[in-house]
Amino acid sequence: LLASDGLNKMVEDEEISRIIQQNSTPIHVVDTLIAMSRSAGGVDNITILCARVAVKAQGALHDFVSKIFALTSRPAEVREAPRR
Repeated sequence: LLASDGLNKMVEDEEISRIIQQNSTPIHVVDTLIAMSRSAGGVDNITILCARVAVKAQGALHDFVSKIFALTSRPAEVREAPRR
């Protein structure tokens, strides 16, 4: 599960974990968590990516998520527009 703070600010980690364990498909997890966040008064946008991953693919998933975090946690690069 990868989610924005729109979920994490409104729903506790333990509750998120319980929902993941109780629901059979990723779409049910996402629908339930969005509903919970909204019910808790969520005012921020809620972005959730949920997938089931085979054990043998977990290493590749870890590498992928690490790269996403590396890209999103860096300050934006500022470039000057080319002069004409």
